[in-house]
Amino acid sequence: MKSENDEITEYMRKYERCPDCGGSDFMGGPSGGMCQNIMCAGCGARFNMSPFGVERIGDPKPTPEGCIPARFEIPVLGWLERIFRMS
Repeated sequence: MKSENDEITEYMRKYERCPDCGGSDFMGGPSGGMCQNIMCAGCGARFNMSPFGVERIGDPKPTPEGCIPARFEIPVLGWLERIFRMS
C-alpha cells in the first residue's frame, strides 16, 4: 500500500502540479543539500522536494468561498524538473 507521500510524489512527477488544487505556480522556500521547500501559490500547501520524493510539510490553507487565491508568476519548473531527473 502506498503512503500519502508516495502518492504525492507520483502525482507531482506525472503532472508537475499541486496535488491539492491542481495549480502549477509554486514559490521556492528554504533549501539545503538536495532538498527544496516549495509552497503552492494557489492553495498554500507546502512540500519538501528531493530526488528521492516529495513530502508534505504543510496543509493547504482554506480559501473563503468566492475568493480567488493569489497567483504568482514565479517559474519553478526548472529546478523541479532537475530534482525529478536526478531520481
